Amino acid sequence: MSQQNMLPVGPVPDDLAKSNIRKEDKGKKDSEPEIGMEFESVEDAYNFYNKYAGEVGFSVRRHTIHRRNGVVHDRTFCCSSEGYRMDDKRRTEVKYHRPETRTGCLARITIVLQTNGKYRITHFEPSHNHKVARPEETHLLRSQRRLNPDQPKKVNSSGLQLKASTGFTSGQTEGSEDLSHVHSDCGNYLPFKRMRMMKQGDAGAILEYFEKAQLENKSSFHSMQLDMDDKITNIFWTDAKMVEDYGHFGDVVCFDTTYRLNEEGHPFASFVGVNHHKQAIIFGVALLYDETVESFTWLFKTFVMVMSGKEPRTILSDKCEAISKAIALVLPKACCRLCVWHVHQNSAKYLRTVFAGSRSFETDFSKCLYDCEEEDEFLAAWNSMLEKYDLGNNSWLEKLFKEKEEWASAYGRHIFCADINSALRSGNMNDALRNNLNTADNLLFFLKHFEKVLEDWRHKELKADSEMSESTQHFYTPVQMLKNARTIYTPAVFEMFEKEYLKGWDSDVHNFDEVGTLIKYKVSSNEKSCEHIVTFDSSDMAVACSCKKFEFVGILCGHALKVLDHKNIRLIPPRYIMKRWTKDSKGGNIMDFHGSAIQFDPKVDFGWHYQELYGKLDKIVARAMETEEGYMFASSYSDKLLQELEEIFERRNN
Repeated sequence: MSQQNMLPVGPVPDDLAKSNIRKEDKGKKDSEPEIGMEFESVEDAYNFYNKYAGEVGFSVRRHTIHRRNGVVHDRTFCCSSEGYRMDDKRRTEVKYHRPETRTGCLARITIVLQTNGKYRITHFEPSHNHKVARPEETHLLRSQRRLNPDQPKKVNSSGLQLKASTGFTSGQTEGSEDLSHVHSDCGNYLPFKRMRMMKQGDAGAILEYFEKAQLENKSSFHSMQLDMDDKITNIFWTDAKMVEDYGHFGDVVCFDTTYRLNEEGHPFASFVGVNHHKQAIIFGVALLYDETVESFTWLFKTFVMVMSGKEPRTILSDKCEAISKAIALVLPKACCRLCVWHVHQNSAKYLRTVFAGSRSFETDFSKCLYDCEEEDEFLAAWNSMLEKYDLGNNSWLEKLFKEKEEWASAYGRHIFCADINSALRSGNMNDALRNNLNTADNLLFFLKHFEKVLEDWRHKELKADSEMSESTQHFYTPVQMLKNARTIYTPAVFEMFEKEYLKGWDSDVHNFDEVGTLIKYKVSSNEKSCEHIVTFDSSDMAVACSCKKFEFVGILCGHALKVLDHKNIRLIPPRYIMKRWTKDSKGGNIMDFHGSAIQFDPKVDFGWHYQELYGKLDKIVARAMETEEGYMFASSYSDKLLQELEEIFERRNN
């Protein structure tokens, strides 16, 4: 195992776990509440505290309230992490538990009605006992979400789905990070009219598009391959986030060319990985003119060059002789596998009538593809499927079975794959690209659409980061090993680890051989008849299992965990903690191929500007609508303001 992929990790230090203020926020804020401050109304006090909460990085909840004669006498606003959740009365065996977000945080303000009719702050507690959100995550906090009041007026103008409508609203700002709402907030305001891009010559439009991207961020990169007549044939591009992600998670790459861009069938190629939340991420993309060895060789060389020469440990792809030859030429050290997700996609074409003829075939076929980690288990499931659906003479399945060692999870388990097939199965770029995209659209429109799809993926990652930082996994059993794992791994990886631990808990262990410091154990499951051999070295606490779960996925299997428990080892040995699966997986600086630190998109800061400006305009609208004179005044000035803004943009463009 490469040392750069592993990091000794222990429990989160108290000073970090209790960090309650951003580094850039240290020191007193101008908007920080003070005892004695007065407000005209309860809502004014809430808005003031909520604005302060947005700057610090927490969500506000309306807490206690007392009324006298129907008038609010006092009110407390608290951090959303205040208190603790009541004991869950449901059965503990339910599959999913809501994340625990209550930490007993005491941060709050209390306002009390004064004799002058105003509300005065009588209590203010600034300290939090949990991590606060980062600036780019603040818009995801519940009390910081706001839907632009103009947006609902555009409802029912077209037939776009929820994600498409959210893409439109993000297009009105600078991206998803600038939205003060999430998909679920827009549930009743689904469709928005989508504007088609102006038709342009593909070559000129593409050059202009990438030059603009380069000006906005010098860590962005694109490369074009020309033919003999100096015409563009192949295009590759990546951005700062893709390069950074590859630096952290580029050990496993799936190369996908199954999406076809237009009627000519030109492939859209993507380099896909899996992050620490087990989500699919993009490292780079390309528009290819053909699928020749020459095109793929150019593409792989360009990709490795942009990634500062770092090659993936494992690369998965579809069955293609040209791709295989190019990989052998450019990435000779990489382990190659056929991607199970591609196999599944191809089955829809070659087994179309089988899928249509039986509803249960999908389940049985998927079991063979994804769920069998033992060779005997895979062979039994495969033969049972052939017999059940009378497919013994199916030529495509015969060919697929001969190639089983290249794709089946029961084989090649010494090759690290980071469970990428699960990530691709739950979310893939191709399905997202097909939604709301016509193959006849020009390339520039495709690039714009791809931006939105990519942004949606990144928004999911940002949301997972935010939820990870502000909540803890709901947990019942005080097992030391699981407590240790929960502090180290992301929630998605911890769930995977917990399943393995519970499998081991339901197993028996027997010592059958011992030579010096090496002890061999047989671990047998009560559910399955097979046994696994686990070797333990008492000299350095090394453990290895015949199932090779750690080598294949990167977490210890239940068999190895059973032996560690048998040896009274209650913490995960550091050598078996892969940094890529931890909460701190993104630690460390990533350099671009120029040797410079990655420069990130400045649009992240726009989210703050958007919320601040929206708040001001919201107050103007509310105040102006109280009188006809106020409306006329605000309307005339808004026209003037829009005119001046247009002049600013015109000067900038010129």
